[in-house]
Amino acid sequence: MHTLSRILTLRLMALALSFLTPLLGHASDVETIRFQMSTPDYPPYLIYEVNQPPKGIMYDVLNRIATEEGYKIEPTQVPRKRVDYMMSKRSLDATPRAIEWTKKPQDFIFTDAVVPVRDIIVTPVHNETNITRREDLNGMRLGAHIGYRYPSVEQQIKNQQIRRFDAYNEYAMFGLLQSMRVDGLLMNELVAKWLIRKYKWSDQFKISKLVVDSVDYRFMFTKDWDQFVVTFNQKLKLMRESGELDKIIERYQ
Repeated sequence: MHTLSRILTLRLMALALSFLTPLLGHASDVETIRFQMSTPDYPPYLIYEVNQPPKGIMYDVLNRIATEEGYKIEPTQVPRKRVDYMMSKRSLDATPRAIEWTKKPQDFIFTDAVVPVRDIIVTPVHNETNITRREDLNGMRLGAHIGYRYPSVEQQIKNQQIRRFDAYNEYAMFGLLQSMRVDGLLMNELVAKWLIRKYKWSDQFKISKLVVDSVDYRFMFTKDWDQFVVTFNQKLKLMRESGELDKIIERYQ
């Protein structure tokens, strides 16, 4: 009788576990934000080095708020062109993005702006041209990132008032300028500052006061994260008011 009782007890425990396991798995999914890191990485916004924990302005901000709310960030690297599709299939939860860079922004939910993405002009330090207006760019050869659009000067490029020379990434763009194949670079301001600091180029290059284009960099989530986005925006506002957000940004300049 005792043996039969033990068998029945074990069977009931196994049955209970069979129901409990899917629930536990679902809870684990809820606590994890599958976050798309750029491929390749996009310093200083996203930095993903071998055998090193992820970091960067955008990662640090998301990780700070998510951790405080009890979520874990699961970094994932997939090609940029597959991100929207994977998010629509719920294979990814979030990615850094500007609304202006998204074909169907209505399919997703966006956080408030984290940091502005400004395109500026980088020139050699010995260049005495004072670039304060877009018209000052006429006649210049400018290095640019292949595949990137620069709406404010597209007409000047189309009219060949500006000659555009593309490079695969920002580091290669600096190579164009170092070899004097171009007169300046159309580049993201924080990326330029990060590279200049990393490679100790401050005696070689300077950044213009002219902001060619500017958009707000934020996070794009699938719509089932709407409640988290509300909380995120509240926490982001507090980080901005306390100066914590500025401190994160300053770490990478």
